[in-house]
Amino acid sequence: GAYGGGCAQNKNIFAFFSYRDPCSLKTVETFKESIDWILKNENVTGMDIDQALLSLFGTLDSPKSPSQKGYQEFLQDIDEDIRQKHREG
Repeated sequence: GAYGGGCAQNKNIFAFFSYRDPCSLKTVETFKESIDWILKNENVTGMDIDQALLSLFGTLDSPKSPSQKGYQEFLQDIDEDIRQKHREG
């Protein structure tokens, strides 16, 4: 589509993002509401958490292109040793 969004985690920061968003103020409000929802939601199950973790680790363990490796190592200061410690942590 013409626009999109998502979220990302980097070290100790979790961030939402959107791009080319025609309703940016509503999007920011939705981001805020999602945090409240997850903190208050009693319907989140262990299976939900397990699926989220599997998705996360699938991303962490996916092959990285040279540009992705360079981005992580140079701009984010995350090398393979740090990635491994994060997996084990």
